[in-house]
Amino acid sequence: MDETASRRGHRYVTVFLDMQRKQESVIFAIPGHGKATIDTFSASLTAQGGDPDNVVEVVCDMSQAFLSGVVEHLPSAEVTTGWFYIVQTFTKALDEVHEIERRQQALIRINPSGHAPCAVRLSPRACHVPACNRPCTPPRPRQRAPGEPGVADGAAVLGHGD
Repeated sequence: MDETASRRGHRYVTVFLDMQRKQESVIFAIPGHGKATIDTFSASLTAQGGDPDNVVEVVCDMSQAFLSGVVEHLPSAEVTTGWFYIVQTFTKALDEVHEIERRQQALIRINPSGHAPCAVRLSPRACHVPACNRPCTPPRPRQRAPGEPGVADGAAVLGHGD
């Protein structure tokens, strides 16, 4: 089963095929796409003496409308998703991860100190949040007072020092 645009403007046609037939493999075609087309196919199959429970496999895209229609109207069918749709989904997810990484790397380059940014900075000169006048330059580290424990003096902080 697959849908295709019959014309520009999103006029869809859903086509049902019997892949075991060598000739005339199209067994049903209907305008539209989604769950309603599977309902209509199932009703037509029943009206012609067929049994929707005898449909054992459906190859379709990963559309929720198609998947829910198969579960509801072709209950015995196993769903196989075409390789194209799996690759398409994987590629989209990978692109989203790359975009997140790109944004994080841009923040690290602009804000190498690691202090929490007040906005995604497109320019290192100014913060782009209304009513935020904080400069985008990293804050200077606070100077420790003489004798104040530091990172290396963790034992003193915990009371395990001299």
